[in-house]
Amino acid sequence: MNCNDSPNVISGTVIEQYSEQPIAFTNILLKHKDSNLLSEHYLKGVTTDSLGYFEIEIGRMTSDQLLYIGKLGFEPLIINNLDKALDQKEFKLVKRQQRHIDFLPESLESSKEGSN
Repeated sequence: MNCNDSPNVISGTVIEQYSEQPIAFTNILLKHKDSNLLSEHYLKGVTTDSLGYFEIEIGRMTSDQLLYIGKLGFEPLIINNLDKALDQKEFKLVKRQQRHIDFLPESLESSKEGSN
């Protein structure tokens, strides 16, 4: 990894993988690799603008850092190699499958009946 003292900036546009439309207000977090499952443990964070563009200065890169890109309704993108992210200009997110509940679980139905 590039471990010199010059600032490293990762910038680009977050887009939806299939439509290639920009995704506004997406969270970009610089995190320690051992905290990649906990979004509240991060070193630095920014949000994309209304056109999906962001810049995050990561300073001195170390091998124990990763970039987490996530937004509600999308699968998160985790980039373990920050050197590759320096050259990347588009970051693609995939929409999560929507799950609809067309009925109440039995336990809720019986509790509704019992309250009448």
